[in-house]
Amino acid sequence: MPYLPPHAQKGAPYHRYTMIVFEQPGKIDKTALEGSISRDSFTMRGFQDKNKLHPIGAFMWRAEWDNHTKEIMQKHNLSGWDIMYKRIKDVVPS
Repeated sequence: MPYLPPHAQKGAPYHRYTMIVFEQPGKIDKTALEGSISRDSFTMRGFQDKNKLHPIGAFMWRAEWDNHTKEIMQKHNLSGWDIMYKRIKDVVPS
């Protein structure tokens, strides 16, 4: 399956990432998955139920932008490596 590496955006606060390891009862048919998984509507619970997976491990970490992030984004042709997010200060009426 195609893989999109996790990446933080420059100027954004730290990002939280989760990795869940599943035990699978047998081989999952890759061709059945292609085209049926949408990044925007994907739910881990639905994927787990549909494929009869059993979670056996999990790990969480945080990441912030660093110089290496730019290299990873360029290597994988990810847009946004040249964008920096900035906070907009709240304007207090006088």
